[in-house]
Amino acid sequence: MFTYLLKRFAILVSVIVFLISLSFIVFLIWTQSVDIQDANTHTDATVVLTGGSNRVQTGFKLLLEEKTDFLLISGVHTKTTLSDLLSETTLDDAQKSALMEHCCISLDYAAVSTKENAKQTGLWMSHNGFKTLRIVTSDYHMPRAMQNYLRAMPDIELFSYPVRAKNLAVDTKNFWQLAIEEYMKFIFGFINGNSKNSD
Repeated sequence: MFTYLLKRFAILVSVIVFLISLSFIVFLIWTQSVDIQDANTHTDATVVLTGGSNRVQTGFKLLLEEKTDFLLISGVHTKTTLSDLLSETTLDDAQKSALMEHCCISLDYAAVSTKENAKQTGLWMSHNGFKTLRIVTSDYHMPRAMQNYLRAMPDIELFSYPVRAKNLAVDTKNFWQLAIEEYMKFIFGFINGNSKNSD
C-alpha cells in the first residue's frame, strides 16, 4: 500500500513539475514575442513605467512625435526632476528644451511597484477624463504590467508598447534570473487576482 501511494505521489509531483515547466516556457515565449500594439494609433495618454533602460526616452519620443497628448512617468524617485530624466536620454538639446517647456508631462512619485503604477495611473486617468492609454515598459515586464492595468482600469482602452531590453541576452545568467522572477510575480498576481474576484 505504501509503495502504491509513493508511486502515485511521484506521478503527481512529475505532472506538477511538467505543468510548471510548460507554463514557464509559454510565458517566456510570450515575453519574447510581445510586439508594439497599433504603433500609429494616437492615444489620450501614455504612461512610462520606470525601471528599465530606454523606457523613459521612448515615452518622450512618443510625445514629441505627437502620438499621445499627455505623458505620465510613473515610479519616479522622490528627488528626481524632469531635467534629471532628460539628462539620462540621448535626445538632442532642441528636443530636451521642447520637453522642458511642454505642458503635459506629469511625474508620479507615489508608485513603488507595478500594482501601484496601475493604481496611480488609474487615478490620473480618471481625474483627467482620459479614455485611451499606451503603456511603455520593457518587453519582459509587459505581461505583468498589462495584468495589473487591465485589472485597475477595465474601462480604459489599453495599448502595449514594449521596449526591448538591452544587454539581456538569453544565454546570460541575468536573463534567466529576471525571467524566473517575472514569471513568479505574474503567476502570483494571477492567483491573487482570481482569488479576490471569487470573493
